[in-house]
Amino acid sequence: MTGWYDASATLRAFAAAAPDYPTSALYGALCRAIAQGSYAEREAFESLAARGWPVVSPADVDSLFRAVHYTLLQRRGRDELAHYYASAGGRLGPDARAQQLFVEFVRDHRTLLLDTRLLPREANDPEPGWRMLNVLAAYAERAPMQLDLLNVHARAGVEVVTDLVGQPAGGSLLAPHRVVRRRCFDPAPQRLADPRLRDWLIAHCPPDDAQRWDRIHEAIERALSLEVVVGQGDAVAVAQRAQALGDAVPVVLGSDLQVQLPVLEATIRARAGRTIWLVDDHAPYLARVSSDPKVGRLDGQARVTLLREYLDGQVVGSLWGADWIVGGWMALRGSEEGVA
Repeated sequence: MTGWYDASATLRAFAAAAPDYPTSALYGALCRAIAQGSYAEREAFESLAARGWPVVSPADVDSLFRAVHYTLLQRRGRDELAHYYASAGGRLGPDARAQQLFVEFVRDHRTLLLDTRLLPREANDPEPGWRMLNVLAAYAERAPMQLDLLNVHARAGVEVVTDLVGQPAGGSLLAPHRVVRRRCFDPAPQRLADPRLRDWLIAHCPPDDAQRWDRIHEAIERALSLEVVVGQGDAVAVAQRAQALGDAVPVVLGSDLQVQLPVLEATIRARAGRTIWLVDDHAPYLARVSSDPKVGRLDGQARVTLLREYLDGQVVGSLWGADWIVGGWMALRGSEEGVA
């Protein structure tokens, strides 16, 4: 071990990351075990650091978990570590052997792990889409209408089909309303037909969170069967020029827009006629566009879904909800008060 490598920083990073995986027994156990230092000082983490990937924060740990998960999926079960990854067909629960195999995998496959840094930083987990369309279904309890869904910042395009996930054939979370069109745009579109992208999407969730990766698999299949294509375009520019189809109500939806949120909100407000806007992001970003003080008081990691309906620039209805458990329930908190 060389003098510049700070193994204690790696131990602290894994210890700090442990609470970030409440639904993953495997990731939680790995974090706690590696934090004890039994294997962390070995060459695996030092070698990564020497190649420009020091593991010194919970975000680094999460990136490493994602890279290992993806690499295991790509190697199609050829590694002993795969026996602990349910997403790769494994059935073993976490134990000391899992910890040892994880560290050995990092050591033996560091070049493949580093290659994952060439993959798109932002994949497309369908969870935000499920939350957004769930809020839309709760809001639209009225006479059936036609909906024209426009997914901005769509990445791989699975958010726009999540009203169909988990529903019987031909059914939709949005019934009795009818979706007449599904459009997707992103500055850097990703193609679901690429099997590597599918593994990369699965790698963004813990390997033992079966409900979540089942939803990803189904969303991918739904998007492929509907031949959803993600066009290239910036969220604000697309929202400015998008025209609705016939008498359908345009629904502009997107997640993780972050700094673009205020500009997109102003763009939606400037549209003539009726528009429903749906956005899902972390609470601090939604607090920039929400008038409800309760949003600003939420934990910074809480996900918030906000719906607003505009008519010629005026807000005629709103609803927001927060999700405190990853992949868990949503508590609808009601409409905003005093929206300007």
